[in-house]
Amino acid sequence: VKPQPEPALTKTTEQPAVETNIPKPETQSAPQTQQSATAKLELAAVEPTKAGSKPAPVQPPKTVKSPAPADPVQQAEKLYRQSGNSQSALMRRESLEEVLQLDPRHLAARQQLLKILVQEHADLALKQFLDESLAWFPDNLGFITTLAHYHVQQKNFAAAIETLERVDSFRINDPHYLALLAASYQQQQQFSQAQTVYQKLTQLHPEKAENWLGLGICADKLQ
Repeated sequence: VKPQPEPALTKTTEQPAVETNIPKPETQSAPQTQQSATAKLELAAVEPTKAGSKPAPVQPPKTVKSPAPADPVQQAEKLYRQSGNSQSALMRRESLEEVLQLDPRHLAARQQLLKILVQEHADLALKQFLDESLAWFPDNLGFITTLAHYHVQQKNFAAAIETLERVDSFRINDPHYLALLAASYQQQQQFSQAQTVYQKLTQLHPEKAENWLGLGICADKLQ
């Protein structure tokens, strides 16, 4: 048997490599970066504080200051001014009483409240108010005269004299005060003291006949 000849090898032409512009997928390194950052934080937490380093000072919490309470005297003055806008005497009386609770020495409020009480003929409230007012203002002639007039209406002439003598009558020229004092002396049959006061009244107001009449009665009783 004759050997078969080997087939001739076909030469293949090598084709040059074609360059492509398809970008290679980038290596995803983000997870590794996150892991590295986490590891550094863990190491920082584990590492002890270096010697000599001071911890950051702790700042105290900021406190909000509450506004200072208003001065009662200023509140009383503001309320007193507002009380003039009250439509009724009752509302004005309540406002003035509140003023005096804030500032008992508010003289203008006391004088206005006194007028209201006199107009209302509130005898018991008037007496209590005058006693309180004289405790704050013992030499106030208006409070003294009004309280004495109250005692005269109650036929309590001794109390009227005691009230009026809280001040020096020789230094007072108020005709209402002097008339109350002279009449109270006369009712208590203290004619010498009454005569002295009537003489002063006739000098201050010679046109008033009642002053001369009182002076004549006292002179007659002293004979």
